[in-house]
Amino acid sequence: MTGGYAGDFKEQVRSQTDLVSLVGETVSLTARGGRGDHVALCPFHDDHNPSLHVYADRQTYRCWVCDAGGDCFSWVMHFENVGFREALEQLAERANLEIPRQRRAPGAGRDEKSRLYEILGWAEEQFHSFLVDAPEANRARDYLEQRRLGAETVSVFRIGFHPPVWDWLQKRAEGRYRASELESAGLVRQRQDGSGLRDDFVDRVLFPIHDLGGRTVGFGGRILPDHSYPDAPKYLNSPENPVFSKKSLLYGLGLSRDGIRRQKAAVVVEGYTDCVTAHQYGVDNVVGTLGTALTDEHVTALKRMSQRVVLVYDGDQAGQMAAERALPRFLAQDVDLRVLTLPEGLDPAEFLERHGETAFRELSEAAPEALDFKWQAAVARIGTATVDSRQRLLSEMLELIVSAPKLGNTPREAVILGMVSQRLGVAESELRTALQQRRTESQNQQRERAQVTGAESGRVSTRFDDGESGTAGRSSRSREAAKQPVSAMGDRKDSTRVDRAERELVAILVSSPESIGRIREQVRAEEIRDTFLRQLLEVCYQIHDNGDLPTFERVASTLEDPELKRVLVKIDEEARMKQTSERMSDSEIDLVEETVQVLKWRRERENFEAERGSRSADQQADGGLHDDDKTRLRRAFEHHQKRTRQGVIR
Repeated sequence: MTGGYAGDFKEQVRSQTDLVSLVGETVSLTARGGRGDHVALCPFHDDHNPSLHVYADRQTYRCWVCDAGGDCFSWVMHFENVGFREALEQLAERANLEIPRQRRAPGAGRDEKSRLYEILGWAEEQFHSFLVDAPEANRARDYLEQRRLGAETVSVFRIGFHPPVWDWLQKRAEGRYRASELESAGLVRQRQDGSGLRDDFVDRVLFPIHDLGGRTVGFGGRILPDHSYPDAPKYLNSPENPVFSKKSLLYGLGLSRDGIRRQKAAVVVEGYTDCVTAHQYGVDNVVGTLGTALTDEHVTALKRMSQRVVLVYDGDQAGQMAAERALPRFLAQDVDLRVLTLPEGLDPAEFLERHGETAFRELSEAAPEALDFKWQAAVARIGTATVDSRQRLLSEMLELIVSAPKLGNTPREAVILGMVSQRLGVAESELRTALQQRRTESQNQQRERAQVTGAESGRVSTRFDDGESGTAGRSSRSREAAKQPVSAMGDRKDSTRVDRAERELVAILVSSPESIGRIREQVRAEEIRDTFLRQLLEVCYQIHDNGDLPTFERVASTLEDPELKRVLVKIDEEARMKQTSERMSDSEIDLVEETVQVLKWRRERENFEAERGSRSADQQADGGLHDDDKTRLRRAFEHHQKRTRQGVIR
C-alpha cells in the first residue's frame, strides 16, 4: 500500500512530524517518565484518568484502556476520521513539505472530504476577498464597523460577505466546480419552486468555521440589518455534511487553543460576534457555539485542553433560563463547569465594549460552580423563608440530579447531596431515600413511555426472529462473542502457547530486526494464523527483500492500515516493557529458537493429523493399511504424544 505516494515521501513526512506536538494540538499533555513520555485524557473514549501515553522516543501513542494506538498517520486518521492519503497530505502541509504531483485528472478518484475541504476553502477566499476589496461590499463593511470589528480582526477570522445576487458564487465557480459539488458543500440549494439552484448565503456577513486543523468546514451567516428579504432568518449555518457537524464544532477553537491552555480555562459564548469581539479585546480563550446549546461533544473537546469551562450567557431573562437548562446535561461531566450570567442584561460583546477586558476576565474567574449557580438561581426564584419554599427547593435540586443519569451513584452525587443537606438542614439519609423514590418514579415513567412507543412502532415495523437479523440477532451474537476471551491483539479467541509464539515472533523482529534472516529461514508468513500478525510478518519480509532491516521505523512507515499500526505499537510497547535490548543476547537467540520450534511442532502436528485422516480414508477404500504405513503412522503418533506431554503442543 502506498496511498499514491512513494515510501520515501511517507518516511519524510513521518520524520518531520513531532507526534508530541501534533497530539498536543488537540489534547492537554503532561510530561511523565524519563523517555520523554507524555500522558493525557484519551479522546477516543470517555476517559477520566489519563490513559493515553505518547512516547517521544518512538513517536508512537497508545491508550492503555481502549487500546487505540499508532503513529502520526494513525492519530490523524483516527481523530479526523479520514483515510491514509488525506492524513499524509494534511501532515505534509503541516510540515511545509511539497506534496508530489499525482497523475490523475483534477478531482478524479479523490476522497469526498478532501474535495469538500477544497471547495469550502475556495469559497472562504471568495467571500473574504469580496468583503475587503469590492465596492459592492460597503454595506457589509459599515455593519462590521458599527460592531467595532477592525480590519485586523476581519483578517484573522477571515470574515467575508456574499452580495445580494442569487447566482454570484455559482458564476465564480464555473469551470472549476460543478453545481452538484457546491450543493454538497452547503453553498447552494434548490429553489423552492424547483426552478434550479440558488446561492445559500445571499446578503450575509460570513464567519468561516474551521476545524482544529485550520480547514474550512462551514459558514455562519448573519444577514445585514437593511436586507430586503422579509422571511430570511437572522442567522444561517451551513447544513450538516461529512465535514460539518454543529454538535461537535466550536467557533474559534483553533485560534483559542493556546489561550485556553495558558489561562487554564475555556470561556464559551453563544454567538460569532461575541467570540470575535472577545478576541479583539485580548480575551483569547473564548469560543462560540454554532447557534446551538453546548453538547456533550463540545465539553469533551474542551476538557481535553482545560478542566475548567465557563459558560457565559446574556444577562437577560432568556439567558438565565438557557443557563439553567444547560446544567443537567453536564452535571456529571468530569469537568469544573462554571456558569456566568452578565449584569445589566448585556451580552458579552456589549459588556466588553462598556467595561473592557479586565472586568470580563474578573467575572469569568469568579463565576460560580454550576451547582452553586443553580442553587442561587433557584433561591432567587423561590426563596427560603417558608417551609413550602424549602420543600420546593429540595424538589428542584433532586429533579436536577435525577435528570443527569450519568450522575447516579458517583462521588460527585455524594458531594451534591452533602451540599444540599447542609444548606437545607435535611439529613443526608433522608435525601438519599427521597432521591431513590424520584429515580424509581422517573424510571417507571420512562418504561411506560417506551411501552407505548414500542406498541405503536410494532404495528408498522418488521420483527426479526431468526436470530441473524435485526436487534435480536445482533444481541445474541454479541452475547456469544462476549463469552470468548480476548487475545492481546484484540481478537476474540483462545490464547494458546502457539498463539503466544506467533506474537513473540513478531515482537522479536520489532525489537531485534537483525534476527530477520534466522527467522525467515524457518518460518513462512502463511504459517501465521493471526491475520494482523501475518500481515506484519509479510511487511517485515518485504522490507528484507528490499535489502533493509525491518526496524520499527521502517515497518511503521510502510504500514497504512491503522489497525496494523495499532497492533505494531502494542507489540513494540510490550517488548519494551520487557526491556528487550537492541542487540540480541544469547537468551533472546534461545527465545527465537524456542518460538520457531513451537511453530514447527504445530506444523508437524497438523501434517500428522492430515495424514492420519488421509490414511483412514484409504483404509476404508481398500480394506486396510499396509504394514509400513502402520509403522510410520504409529511413530508419528508417538512423537506427537511426546511433544504434547512436554507441553509444547496445546
